[in-house]
Amino acid sequence: MYKGIANDFNMKKYRDWVNVIKQLDWIEIAVHGVGHLKNEFNCSKIRAKKSLLAIDNVFKRVGLPYVKIFRAPYWQLSQDALDVLSEEGWTIALNPEVPQTFNTKDKMVYYFNWNLKDKYPEGSPLFGHGHLQDPINGIDKVLSNILELPTNTVFKKLSEQL
Repeated sequence: MYKGIANDFNMKKYRDWVNVIKQLDWIEIAVHGVGHLKNEFNCSKIRAKKSLLAIDNVFKRVGLPYVKIFRAPYWQLSQDALDVLSEEGWTIALNPEVPQTFNTKDKMVYYFNWNLKDKYPEGSPLFGHGHLQDPINGIDKVLSNILELPTNTVFKKLSEQL
């Protein structure tokens, strides 16, 4: 499914964007799948390993560092994929609103506690979830909720908080 993805990635198209991201030390890149496809990580161990290799190859090719924090597209994740991610040292993001049928015991997991489409909940730390583009929780839909955060809110990279 992902054969040649690192070779097919159009570096010229994203060169300026990649160069800007590399210069911004406040941006942290975590992984949200290879192609953001349904059931992409609802898969076998072999496919999960191939997908993680494809992800690593693309980031190495473009020269972007990333952290081993993973959020499955559409929150769809199999036990096999969860096991592979865990074995390879990834922290896995989960959504408490999505029923889980897998065992997370002895796995590095964390749960989002704020969908940015909703008014922010009291308490801290908040682990928010949203998208730049999305019909439900894209930045154009959620910016007002973000702007309602208290002015003394401290933002941290996810890896600093976990």
